[in-house]
Amino acid sequence: MVVKKKSVAKKKSSIDSKEKRMLRLKKKELASIKRKKVAKLKEKKLEEKACCECCTCDECQ
Repeated sequence: MVVKKKSVAKKKSSIDSKEKRMLRLKKKELASIKRKKVAKLKEKKLEEKACCECCTCDECQ
């Protein structure tokens, strides 16, 4: 009985570590997606500024 309890505890801890690892990976994925979105927004803003600074483009006139 004692051996079974230890093995169950080990299995549970290994499951917990797997869950923790998965959560860490999900957080990293979400952070990378967020960084990509922010980079795209910054790029768009720079393009809009460049467009508004020039007077020859058709959109500004």
